[in-house]
Amino acid sequence: MTFGLITLTVQVQVVDKALFEVLLGRPFFSLGECITQDYKTGAQDITITDPNTNKRVKIATKARKNIKAKKEDF
Repeated sequence: MTFGLITLTVQVQVVDKALFEVLLGRPFFSLGECITQDYKTGAQDITITDPNTNKRVKIATKARKNIKAKKEDF
């Protein structure tokens, strides 16, 4: 995955229908030594560090789209 000037090799799982575009978990946050900044407005920035070069990139997150989940009948 490429984030600005940083490219990280990560394991991914592709899902056809999900309520999100990208879901980043603990393994990603550990690899990228991620730092999150949360604001009163609800906005959030993530700073990602390349473990090989120590280059950093700061990215603003996008709000989740208002998608209603399909209710499953179990």
